[in-house]
Amino acid sequence: MRRARAARGGEWVRRLLGGAGLALMLATSPAAQEFSGLARLDPSESRVADTRRGLEIELALSQPVPWRVFTLDGPRRLVIDFAQVDWSGAEAAALLSGERATALRLGRGRPGWSRLVLDLSEPLGLLSAEMRSAASGAARLHAVLAPVTAEAFAAAAKPADPAGETLAAPQTSITADGPLVVAIDPGHGGVDPGACARGWSRPS
Repeated sequence: MRRARAARGGEWVRRLLGGAGLALMLATSPAAQEFSGLARLDPSESRVADTRRGLEIELALSQPVPWRVFTLDGPRRLVIDFAQVDWSGAEAAALLSGERATALRLGRGRPGWSRLVLDLSEPLGLLSAEMRSAASGAARLHAVLAPVTAEAFAAAAKPADPAGETLAAPQTSITADGPLVVAIDPGHGGVDPGACARGWSRPS
Protein backbone atom coordinates (compact mmCIF):
# COMPACT_ATOMS: atom_id res chain seq x y z
CA MET A 1 0.00 0.00 0.00
CA ARG A 2 2.80 2.42 0.93
CA ARG A 3 4.63 1.73 -2.35
CA ALA A 4 1.42 2.30 -4.29
CA ARG A 5 0.92 5.65 -2.60
CA ALA A 6 4.51 6.68 -3.34
CA ALA A 7 4.06 5.69 -6.98
CA ARG A 8 0.86 7.71 -7.25
CA GLY A 9 2.65 10.65 -5.59
CA GLY A 10 5.49 10.45 -8.12
CA GLU A 11 3.03 10.34 -11.02
CA TRP A 12 1.21 13.38 -9.58
CA VAL A 13 4.43 15.37 -9.41
CA ARG A 14 5.39 14.38 -12.97
CA ARG A 15 2.03 15.63 -14.22
CA LEU A 16 2.44 18.89 -12.33
CA LEU A 17 5.93 19.37 -13.67
CA GLY A 18 4.67 18.82 -17.19
CA GLY A 19 2.91 22.21 -17.17
CA ALA A 20 5.78 23.91 -15.39
CA GLY A 21 8.22 22.32 -17.84
CA LEU A 22 6.37 23.91 -20.74
CA ALA A 23 6.74 27.31 -19.10
CA LEU A 24 10.47 26.69 -18.64
CA MET A 25 10.89 25.68 -22.27
CA LEU A 26 9.26 28.94 -23.30
CA ALA A 27 11.48 30.83 -20.87
CA THR A 28 14.59 29.52 -22.63
CA SER A 29 13.24 29.67 -26.18
CA PRO A 30 14.86 31.89 -28.88
CA ALA A 31 12.17 34.53 -28.28
CA ALA A 32 13.07 34.69 -24.61
CA GLN A 33 16.76 34.90 -25.45
CA GLU A 34 16.10 38.22 -27.21
CA PHE A 35 15.95 39.88 -23.80
CA SER A 36 19.29 41.39 -22.92
CA GLY A 37 20.86 43.40 -20.15
CA LEU A 38 20.63 43.01 -16.42
CA ALA A 39 17.30 42.83 -14.64
CA ARG A 40 16.95 44.25 -11.14
CA LEU A 41 14.97 42.76 -8.30
CA ASP A 42 12.46 45.00 -6.53
CA PRO A 43 12.67 43.70 -2.92
CA SER A 44 9.62 45.68 -1.79
CA GLU A 45 7.43 43.77 -4.27
CA SER A 46 9.06 40.37 -3.78
CA ARG A 47 8.49 37.66 -1.18
CA VAL A 48 8.83 33.99 -0.33
CA ALA A 49 6.07 33.01 2.08
CA ASP A 50 4.07 30.09 3.43
CA THR A 51 0.49 29.69 2.27
CA ARG A 52 -2.30 27.34 3.31
CA ARG A 53 -1.46 25.17 0.30
CA GLY A 54 2.33 25.23 0.61
CA LEU A 55 4.88 27.86 -0.43
CA GLU A 56 4.58 30.85 -2.76
CA ILE A 57 7.39 32.77 -4.47
CA GLU A 58 6.83 36.21 -5.95
CA LEU A 59 9.78 38.02 -7.55
CA ALA A 60 9.36 41.45 -9.15
CA LEU A 61 11.94 42.21 -11.85
CA SER A 62 12.68 45.33 -13.86
CA GLN A 63 12.48 43.32 -17.11
CA PRO A 64 11.92 39.75 -18.32
CA VAL A 65 14.95 37.47 -18.57
CA PRO A 66 15.47 33.78 -19.44
CA TRP A 67 15.01 31.58 -16.39
CA ARG A 68 14.64 28.02 -15.17
CA VAL A 69 13.59 26.33 -11.91
CA PHE A 70 14.30 22.88 -10.50
CA THR A 71 14.64 21.01 -7.21
CA LEU A 72 17.58 19.17 -5.68
CA ASP A 73 17.55 16.53 -2.98
CA GLY A 74 19.96 15.77 -0.13
CA PRO A 75 19.38 18.37 1.26
CA ARG A 76 16.06 19.51 -0.23
CA ARG A 77 16.37 22.76 -2.19
CA LEU A 78 14.58 24.78 -4.82
CA VAL A 79 16.85 26.53 -7.32
CA ILE A 80 15.87 29.37 -9.67
CA ASP A 81 18.42 30.55 -12.24
CA PHE A 82 18.14 33.82 -14.17
CA ALA A 83 20.13 35.28 -17.06
CA GLN A 84 20.68 37.65 -15.36
CA VAL A 85 19.46 39.45 -12.20
CA ASP A 86 21.15 42.10 -10.07
CA TRP A 87 20.40 41.28 -6.40
CA SER A 88 21.70 44.63 -5.09
CA GLY A 89 19.63 45.88 -2.15
CA ALA A 90 17.92 42.53 -1.57
CA GLU A 91 18.15 40.96 1.88
CA ALA A 92 17.31 37.31 2.30
CA ALA A 93 15.82 37.82 5.76
CA ALA A 94 13.44 40.48 4.45
CA LEU A 95 12.26 38.31 1.54
CA LEU A 96 11.73 35.14 3.55
CA SER A 97 8.84 34.44 5.90
CA GLY A 98 7.22 31.28 7.21
CA GLU A 99 8.61 27.86 8.11
CA ARG A 100 8.54 25.83 4.90
CA ALA A 101 11.66 27.59 3.55
CA THR A 102 14.37 27.75 6.21
CA ALA A 103 17.00 29.76 4.32
CA LEU A 104 17.39 31.81 1.15
CA ARG A 105 20.60 32.60 -0.70
CA LEU A 106 21.15 35.03 -3.56
CA GLY A 107 24.23 35.24 -5.74
CA ARG A 108 25.91 34.08 -8.92
CA GLY A 109 25.52 30.70 -10.52
CA ARG A 110 27.51 29.73 -13.60
CA PRO A 111 28.97 32.61 -15.70
CA GLY A 112 26.25 34.94 -16.99
CA TRP A 113 23.63 33.60 -14.60
CA SER A 114 22.25 34.66 -11.22
CA ARG A 115 20.91 32.12 -8.75
CA LEU A 116 18.36 31.96 -5.94
CA VAL A 117 18.47 28.94 -3.64
CA LEU A 118 15.77 28.02 -1.11
CA ASP A 119 16.39 25.43 1.59
CA LEU A 120 13.15 23.51 2.15
CA SER A 121 12.11 22.14 5.54
CA GLU A 122 9.84 19.51 3.94
CA PRO A 123 9.30 17.90 0.53
CA LEU A 124 7.49 20.40 -1.69
CA GLY A 125 6.65 19.78 -5.35
CA LEU A 126 6.49 22.51 -7.96
CA LEU A 127 2.81 23.12 -8.68
CA SER A 128 3.23 26.02 -11.13
CA ALA A 129 5.84 28.53 -12.30
CA GLU A 130 5.51 31.38 -14.77
CA MET A 131 6.97 34.76 -15.63
CA ARG A 132 4.56 37.47 -16.73
CA SER A 133 5.50 40.70 -18.48
CA ALA A 134 3.76 44.01 -17.85
CA ALA A 135 3.10 46.85 -20.29
CA SER A 136 5.66 48.91 -18.37
CA GLY A 137 8.39 46.45 -19.37
CA ALA A 138 8.69 44.95 -15.89
CA ALA A 139 8.19 41.27 -15.16
CA ARG A 140 7.01 39.10 -12.29
CA LEU A 141 7.97 35.51 -11.57
CA HIS A 142 5.34 33.56 -9.66
CA ALA A 143 5.88 30.01 -8.40
CA VAL A 144 3.75 27.80 -6.16
CA LEU A 145 4.89 24.69 -4.31
CA ALA A 146 2.72 22.11 -2.54
CA PRO A 147 3.54 19.28 -0.10
CA VAL A 148 4.41 15.89 -1.63
CA THR A 149 5.83 12.65 -0.27
CA ALA A 150 9.57 12.29 0.24
CA GLU A 151 9.59 9.60 -2.46
CA ALA A 152 7.81 11.87 -4.95
CA PHE A 153 10.20 14.74 -4.22
CA ALA A 154 13.25 12.53 -4.72
CA ALA A 155 11.82 11.21 -8.00
CA ALA A 156 11.24 14.73 -9.37
CA ALA A 157 14.50 16.28 -8.14
CA LYS A 158 17.46 16.64 -10.48
CA PRO A 159 20.42 14.40 -9.58
CA ALA A 160 22.75 17.34 -10.31
CA ASP A 161 22.71 20.81 -11.81
CA PRO A 162 21.37 20.18 -15.36
CA ALA A 163 23.46 23.04 -16.76
CA GLY A 164 26.64 21.03 -16.36
CA GLU A 165 28.03 22.89 -13.38
CA THR A 166 31.73 23.33 -12.72
CA LEU A 167 32.56 21.61 -9.44
CA ALA A 168 35.20 22.86 -7.06
CA ALA A 169 38.63 21.27 -7.41
CA PRO A 170 38.98 18.01 -5.45
CA GLN A 171 40.65 18.37 -2.06
CA THR A 172 43.47 15.95 -1.25
CA SER A 173 44.92 14.89 2.06
CA ILE A 174 48.26 13.09 2.30
CA THR A 175 49.50 11.50 5.54
CA ALA A 176 52.76 9.74 6.24
CA ASP A 177 51.12 6.50 7.39
CA GLY A 178 47.95 6.45 5.31
CA PRO A 179 46.73 6.32 1.72
CA LEU A 180 45.93 9.25 -0.53
CA VAL A 181 42.39 10.50 0.20
CA VAL A 182 40.42 12.38 -2.47
CA ALA A 183 37.18 14.16 -1.49
CA ILE A 184 34.96 15.55 -4.22
CA ASP A 185 32.99 18.63 -3.14
CA PRO A 186 29.30 17.95 -3.91
CA GLY A 187 28.38 21.65 -3.99
CA HIS A 188 26.28 22.99 -6.84
CA GLY A 189 28.28 26.14 -7.49
CA GLY A 190 27.79 29.78 -6.56
CA VAL A 191 25.49 30.34 -3.61
CA ASP A 192 24.43 26.68 -3.33
CA PRO A 193 26.85 24.84 -1.01
CA GLY A 194 25.32 21.42 -1.57
CA ALA A 195 25.87 18.70 1.02
CA CYS A 196 28.63 18.93 3.62
CA ALA A 197 30.47 16.29 5.63
CA ARG A 198 32.19 16.58 8.98
CA GLY A 199 35.94 16.94 8.93
CA TRP A 200 36.10 18.54 5.49
CA SER A 201 36.25 22.20 4.55
CA ARG A 202 35.58 23.79 1.21
CA PRO A 203 38.74 24.76 -0.76
CA SER A 204 39.45 28.48 -0.64
